[in-house]
Amino acid sequence: AATEAAMHVPTPDKFLGTYDLSPIDPSNVGMIYYRKMLATLCAKKIPTLVFLTPTNHTLLHDYIDTPDYDANLHLLMRVPHCSSVRIVNLDRAIPGDEFIDNDHLTPAGNQRLAALLKPYVEDLRP
Repeated sequence: AATEAAMHVPTPDKFLGTYDLSPIDPSNVGMIYYRKMLATLCAKKIPTLVFLTPTNHTLLHDYIDTPDYDANLHLLMRVPHCSSVRIVNLDRAIPGDEFIDNDHLTPAGNQRLAALLKPYVEDLRP
């Protein structure tokens, strides 16, 4: 039983290779889709909140607290968009003890995320 329980405890090594830190550039298929999605939302004037999801930097520090990771986040934040689209970086907004693993939140973490999102969602109302 102890071995079974230990298998489910998140450790940094279990996430090695999970995060692709390759530089994002205009030819990246995900970036092409992201830019087209934002352009479509803007063309239709659809109020939208895009947020970079919180990640457990306490757990993953050795793997993701790197210049490459931060450069990718900054690039995502700078994609051209219009006033009906709001892009918010919440990547480091939740403390490590409010995660279950690399990106799933505890009840307290979910409450914190809801509180962080609330003013942005309220701004989307017509």
